[in-house]
Amino acid sequence: QSALVVISHGLGDSAEGFADVAE
Repeated sequence: QSALVVISHGLGDSAEGFADVAE
């Protein structure tokens, strides 16, 4: 479900969203 969060949370800021999920 991480990918879904990244896409939903980081639509325009994929980099920020990815970092948030990674942490």
